[in-house]
Amino acid sequence: MGEPIKFAMMGQEYVISGNIEPNYIAELANFVDRSTKELRAKSSGMSSERLAVLAAMNIADELFSLRQELEEAKERAGSRVDRLISEMRADLDVTSEK
Repeated sequence: MGEPIKFAMMGQEYVISGNIEPNYIAELANFVDRSTKELRAKSSGMSSERLAVLAAMNIADELFSLRQELEEAKERAGSRVDRLISEMRADLDVTSEK
């Protein structure tokens, strides 16, 4: 295990340990903290627990959307590669017939 890493989120201090870069943990914590602050600004009086759950759901939604976009991009790229390979084979067949 690595050194304990301290970070703050939603006004609370946390400590975790692991083989993770402290800067990466800080970046993650800032991202989640910003998400909860945005929700808090829109929804006054909401408990910290509820804010955390909603932030987690929003982040999960973003993750799933990005995964879907990535899969669609992979499929488009695969189709393009297949088409280019077919075109190249056709060109090679025409060239070899001459």
